Amino acid sequence: MSRISIGWQVLEPNEVLSLMFKAYLLSLVLVISVVVWTASDAWTLYVEYYYMTSLSIRVSNYSNF
Repeated sequence: MSRISIGWQVLEPNEVLSLMFKAYLLSLVLVISVVVWTASDAWTLYVEYYYMTSLSIRVSNYSNF
């Protein structure tokens, strides 16, 4: 296996694999956190919408009497 030079750094193949694995893990964590954040935000909006509509229906039912 030959060495790989990136700029002024000369990396061994196992260092390159380690670097690629760290970059992969970092991107995976970033993607998962964005997905979880978006899903929780959408869930919050859904719950707020559900409770507001059910509350308005209940209020309109009570106002009929």
